[in-house]
Amino acid sequence: MPNQGDFTVSICDADQWFLSFAGVALSRGAGASGYADGVFLKGSAEKPSFTTVEGTDGSVARSKTNSRLYHVELHLLQTNAQSNGFLSSMLTADENNANGAGVGTFIAQDLNGTSYLKMLKCWLEKWPDWELDRTAKERVWLISGVRSKLLLGGN
Repeated sequence: MPNQGDFTVSICDADQWFLSFAGVALSRGAGASGYADGVFLKGSAEKPSFTTVEGTDGSVARSKTNSRLYHVELHLLQTNAQSNGFLSSMLTADENNANGAGVGTFIAQDLNGTSYLKMLKCWLEKWPDWELDRTAKERVWLISGVRSKLLLGGN
């Protein structure tokens, strides 16, 4: 019988995530990464891994989509001049040059746990919406690409 005092405490710490795009670190340690308040990183698959069709007689056919398209939303404060400036330069280069000048690798790794995302070929989808106010707002950068590794673990 387990001891009533045995329990596990896990720590979720935004400063313990390593983020990089095109070989440039977007995370810079405790209090220096410039993430927006609340959600700072969100990922989603473009399509399901499998689709299912049910026949009239109840038979089921399952099809593998082979889709590796993946999307990431990176939420930064507008005051994060270093990362916003770098991402702006990558998107500008991609728009103004041939052959995918803005294509690079994106990595998100939980240094306290096992979660890991790697997209070998990814790009910025579009310019973030923006507004100016009395208080700092966020810039949401949409990164799309081909997922090469994804592990949604824990810490």
